[in-house]
Amino acid sequence: VMNTFFTINLDNITHYHEHMSPILGYTTSTIFILILINSIIKFYPKQEPITNFDLVFQVEGMTCSHCEESVLNAINSNSGIASAKVDLSQSKAYISGSNLNVEKIINSVKSSGFKIKKSI
Repeated sequence: VMNTFFTINLDNITHYHEHMSPILGYTTSTIFILILINSIIKFYPKQEPITNFDLVFQVEGMTCSHCEESVLNAINSNSGIASAKVDLSQSKAYISGSNLNVEKIINSVKSSGFKIKKSI
């Protein structure tokens, strides 16, 4: 049984288009892969080890960079702070300075709404 609704004559169909040069394809793919690798490296930056600190605190309740900034501001509001770093991923605060009053630091962070305790 032959289909009488339509017929296709293959003699009249032509197929013509140009393909991209293989070198151009490889170059484009390589550039795309390098851009992808670069974005992954920037998304996960290498963390430098934290050294030369006098106090380490475990801080609970930080969930975002704003929380991290709030804890850092609370720490820096105390006298004697030479430098402070707050690490959101490890929930820790690293402090160096002279004549540090641990109780005042703890109270200032607690008044910002976070739980804090001395680690070392």
